[in-house]
Formats: sequence, structure tokens, C-alpha cells
Amino acid sequence: MKHIYIYLFLLISTTISAQTTDNEVQEIYGDGNFLLEVQVVEAPNLFPVNDVNVYLFRMPSQEFVEAEVTENGLAYFNIEPKQEYQILTCKRKYMEAGIKLSDCYEDGQVFCVSGANHYSFQAEGEEDGNAQLSTQLVINKMNVGKIFELENIYFDLDKSFLRPEAKDELDELYNLLMQYPSLKIELSSHTDSRASNEYNMALSQRRAESSVSYLYERGIDKSRVTARGYGERRLVNECEDGVQCTEAQHQKNRRTEFEILEFEGKDCEIPEVTTNNDLP
Repeated sequence: MKHIYIYLFLLISTTISAQTTDNEVQEIYGDGNFLLEVQVVEAPNLFPVNDVNVYLFRMPSQEFVEAEVTENGLAYFNIEPKQEYQILTCKRKYMEAGIKLSDCYEDGQVFCVSGANHYSFQAEGEEDGNAQLSTQLVINKMNVGKIFELENIYFDLDKSFLRPEAKDELDELYNLLMQYPSLKIELSSHTDSRASNEYNMALSQRRAESSVSYLYERGIDKSRVTARGYGERRLVNECEDGVQCTEAQHQKNRRTEFEILEFEGKDCEIPEVTTNNDLP
């Protein structure tokens, strides 16, 4: 896992910010209470989202602390740097998202922030100064017809069996289907342009069915997931017939996606206990 190391003493006036990914961890040093600002924005344009329920939990006890509703996309919490926290969102017809603030070192002085799209930390003044950690959290709206690509579900050339890493990704999709019982999807597979159109259509159908069968085996009802192969009809780059491309470029076309067919969402309720320490 990639780490970004940032040490900020609260007695020194300073500001720092960064763009992050889900695989990055930001470490923040401090020893006083400060304000946590959570900005909730919608993918892909990052517009602020109002009326999102934002829940704060104290970890690892999973103790529910407080709930806020976003105004202008913002919610605020007072937090302590020697505690671990988890922030989760809920809004009907949106996918849940979260941020985790964990204790990186044994002395309890350092925060690791994971799950944020962007963050900034500002410490100002002397003992009575203010400090604020601002984070940006991206949520996805589950519109009917919206397509999501499943990362890491790639297939070897001419093969339709699942790689080990693909099962991990399908486990995440399984969790999503279990979390939202009204969700119905089409799971589609795509090939590169090599081989004939007819062969690629058949190959992609086998690949889609391989992925869907894995979900059926885990207990997902067959009425909720449909397998569909598109062959080479939906290439994501210029690697069509007759174009020289690298293996890496061809592999981008050997992908798996899911499209939302039906989704009613679910009402938001203040949770009593978080059942899993991991972020969604």
C-alpha cells in the first residue's frame, strides 16, 4: 500500500493538502481536539450533494457517536486525534461510501486517513488555536442504466476462467447485492478485437456466465443478475481490427462491467452497530 507521510504539529501555523486515491494513506500528527469537515460530492463531476446522512463511529468499538445531514454538501464533527473513527454515508439511491481515520502508531499521535478523494489539514495559533481536517468523499448515484466497470476482472487470451483477483472483486459486488436487495444488474463481458466477431461474442458470453455463476454459487438469486457478452462491439480504445496494439492495450478491452437494471434504494436509519470495520 502506498503511504504519504505528513507530520503536523498543532503549535505551528500550517496548511497542507493533497489529492488521494483509495489506496493511499495520509498520516497526520497532532495532539489536540479539532474539527472534521466532510464534503460529500457526486461522481463523476464532484458536485456537492445535499441531504446526505453522514454517520460518525468510534472505532474499533463500533460505537455510534453522531449523525449529521449535509448542507451545501458539508457535514462537521468534533473529533479527538487519539481516537479512531469511521465515517459512513447514506442517501436513498446512492451507494454507501466511507472514510476511516485510524491510529497509525503506538503513541496514538498520528492519524491515517483512508477512503478520501481529497483532504487538507490546517493547524493555526497557540493553545487556543483552531485545527481542521477537511476531507472530500465521493458517492455514486445508482441510476438505472448506469454502468460500472469492475476492476481487476480480466481474462487471459482465449480463456474464460476467473483469476484469483477477479474473485476478490466479485466478492465486493456480492456484498453490494446483499446490501441492496432491490438491485438488479446485467453483468457484461468484453473481448479485444483479435479473433473473429463470432468467436469473440461466444467467448465473452462464456466469460460473463463464469462471473455470474460465481455470484449464484455464493447465493445471489438468479433473477437479480443477467449475463451478457458483447464481444468486441464496445472497445474502450483504438485497438480495432488491423490496428497494432500492445498486450496491455488489448487487455483493457477484456473487461467486465455491470449495468443497473433496477434499483429502488433503501431508507436511511441511524445504525446501532457497524458489523464490519472495513470500508465499503
